Amino acid sequence: MPMSTIADDTGRIVVWGDIFEIEKKVTKSGDKNIFSINITDYTNSTTVKVINTIKESQIIDILKKGDTIVV
Repeated sequence: MPMSTIADDTGRIVVWGDIFEIEKKVTKSGDKNIFSINITDYTNSTTVKVINTIKESQIIDILKKGDTIVV
């Protein structure tokens, strides 16, 4: 679904977008990572937040600016 058609009451959706910024922070407890991934489909942009344990974050750690993801 194009990001430009997303409304507050859309519900669960799947979007395909290119990463234009990604930030990783570690929680105060040190056992989890918080990722803020900004993506665009060139109709609009959104931020995807992911909170995972350090071990579960390995796959997200390889993402970088310019990668395309489906969420």
